[in-house]
Amino acid sequence: MKNRKLTAKKILVVVLAVILFIICISSSTFSWFKTRPNSSSGGKLSLTLPLQEGGINAELKSYDGSGVTMNTYVSEDDGITFSSIAAAPATSGTLGTTSPSNRIYYKTEIINGKTTPQNVSLYIKNFATGGQANANVCVGTNEPVKSFKNYSLMGVTIPSPTKVTANATTKRIYFKPVSEVPSGNNYDGHRTNWSPPSGTSTTTPYYYVRSGNNGSYSNSTRFYRCTATSNSVWYADIPWGDNQLYISVTADGSVDYQRTQNFTDLYGDGLSTSQSLCFYTNGSYTDYNNAWAGKYTCTGANVATFYNNITISNVNGQEVSVALDNTTTPPQYTSQAAIKYYSSDQSIFTINEDTGVITPVGAGNAYVVYRVTSEFGESRDFGTSSTTKVTVNNVNTSTATIKSAPIVTNLMLSAATNEGQVNTDKSNVQTVYWFIQNGDPMYGMATANGTYTLDGIYLGL
Repeated sequence: MKNRKLTAKKILVVVLAVILFIICISSSTFSWFKTRPNSSSGGKLSLTLPLQEGGINAELKSYDGSGVTMNTYVSEDDGITFSSIAAAPATSGTLGTTSPSNRIYYKTEIINGKTTPQNVSLYIKNFATGGQANANVCVGTNEPVKSFKNYSLMGVTIPSPTKVTANATTKRIYFKPVSEVPSGNNYDGHRTNWSPPSGTSTTTPYYYVRSGNNGSYSNSTRFYRCTATSNSVWYADIPWGDNQLYISVTADGSVDYQRTQNFTDLYGDGLSTSQSLCFYTNGSYTDYNNAWAGKYTCTGANVATFYNNITISNVNGQEVSVALDNTTTPPQYTSQAAIKYYSSDQSIFTINEDTGVITPVGAGNAYVVYRVTSEFGESRDFGTSSTTKVTVNNVNTSTATIKSAPIVTNLMLSAATNEGQVNTDKSNVQTVYWFIQNGDPMYGMATANGTYTLDGIYLGL
């Protein structure tokens, strides 16, 4: 009995499967997607664009450049007038550094002789530049658009400016020989021994400082007067590493009353390349008969750290700052007045005297001069020697040959009313005013002769 029930169920499943199969092949089945097409063929894909004339939709037309011709004319008077005889551009030339020899003007008339619009571009074939370093051979247009391209720098890497921080090798001290000495006959002997001769100039040394380390005062440095109006304050620069000194009115300091006592801890006293000390005598003498001197910190004319081995490329727009900062710890300089910056040779570079920004002018070497001032009025020009050297380098011109150097691209030419003819209103004629020039408003005017070669000009799409 049980077996008969299982057999009946199997027969029912088979019958239902047959019915479902018949329904699937004879009618549409359910789908989450749209009904599939019952044809393997389709319509064409089309794109319509509005034309310029009237905005009417039309089928997209391709530009093949056929029917387009051109004529080129050269100017002999710096672009004022052009020759009436068409001729191809010169295949080579030398461009000088002054107008008009640094620019050659051309006028190229492009004519569309087809009755459909055309879009073309104007190129120079196999354009190569050369000449002296820092020549800038460029191609530009004045009409129908203004454009400018420096081909001398094509593929040329212009180095970024560099500068190196260096430390001063001296520290500045000041000396008041008699100005702090009280008045009275008791001090006349000191004044006699320590006062400089009347009329001593700022460039005449008089006092000496002997400095060194570990009891050896082997370095002898002369003092110079700070200002032309007073004999009261003198300055000297001693080696930055010396930690001991004494001051004398003689070169060797052999006479005890003509020299001060020893100062044996200058570091501890606060003397450094960025901090000055002022020493002074008060007219009294030590047990060893040395002239007694005191000291105090003062605002000196100091440059402690600065920039050296500065390099910059001789291209317009490249600049480098060599400004110093007196807010750092320790400060890079000290000055009673605002620091100023100067160039030792303005034919090599100029510098903004307030900001310290260098602008190149010509290739060569010169020096940055830092001017700082002490509280005693003397102005110190630091860097007039090789300590602040600036090197300005010219940039070599590109040696590459540009197979297709663009003059102007994507010129839209209106259709000719009649095949092969110029329209009455010349609407199918486009005139390009272009030039080859030595000099670039961005990278500097011409400072060196440039050359170029080319194989002609041509129209492309």
